[in-house]
Amino acid sequence: MRQQKPEIIIGDPSLRFRWLMATALYLLVLVWFEPILDFYLKQWVFEPSAEGLAALNAKKQLLATWGFTLLRSLPLLLFLWLGWQVVRSKRLPPPGVRLPFTVHLIVGRKAQFIGMGVVAVALLSLLREVGVLATVLLA
Repeated sequence: MRQQKPEIIIGDPSLRFRWLMATALYLLVLVWFEPILDFYLKQWVFEPSAEGLAALNAKKQLLATWGFTLLRSLPLLLFLWLGWQVVRSKRLPPPGVRLPFTVHLIVGRKAQFIGMGVVAVALLSLLREVGVLATVLLA
């Protein structure tokens, strides 16, 4: 009995460009988030005294933690959604989802296990982010 070749799903070049631009924009926001936060906090909150500096640092720590937790959670939520779609449809990539790169179609239990792994890693990572946020809020 001869094995069949797996079905190949061709990637979309225009979608590849959009994903690249979205990733670059996301990384730019991550890099520039703290300097922008510093700039606006100094404009709105800063008083030139020791107490003002302490209040500025406390406010910056809280806002930076919230902001970075939110920014780090966005890709994790995307992976959680993609993993859930794979688990539900038992097909990788899920029907109706275009990918920017060429992939082999995986169907059945193997795809479902891959999807469960992606969901588990995304949930554990989101739980870690919530733990980091909770430690800063309780401190």
